[in-house]
Amino acid sequence: MYSFASRLTHWATAVLMVLAFSLVWLREDLPKGDLRTAMMAWHQWAGLLVLLLLLPRLLARWWGTVPALAGMPSWQRLLARGTETGLYLLMVMQPLIGWLMTNLKGHSVSLFGLTLPALAAPDRGLAKQLGELHEFGGTLILIFVGLHVLGALYHHFWRRDGVLVSMVGGRTHA
Repeated sequence: MYSFASRLTHWATAVLMVLAFSLVWLREDLPKGDLRTAMMAWHQWAGLLVLLLLLPRLLARWWGTVPALAGMPSWQRLLARGTETGLYLLMVMQPLIGWLMTNLKGHSVSLFGLTLPALAAPDRGLAKQLGELHEFGGTLILIFVGLHVLGALYHHFWRRDGVLVSMVGGRTHA
């Protein structure tokens, strides 16, 4: 069974990632103005909070066990570890690239009223390139999250090992 801390940070991260994606997609159809600007700030906050939640997630992950991997064939463990590593790397890189890209555009980044230090001086050309990388990273996150969800469904419907149930806080019967 996953710990309460693991479940809390997992689902908080999931909600923040859905929020970040939703905000950036929905704002594209809006005319320039206060709402569109606010939605970008909220998108940035969600991304930065994902980054902040990563430390307790990694600590819980390193000190905890992963019941889902017990008794699995090596190729499945490798796929699970690769998906997990990819997601963790993307949860670090995406917010940092977004922060750097914003600074390169000549804007500051703030989180709940606290202005964060600039990571670089303005450079619009580099900002454009990082924008493309940030967009690609978003696509990669969708792929990795899709693999993660497929893995959870595999555990629930095929292996019937209670991993998915334990991640949503229920009791396992396996």
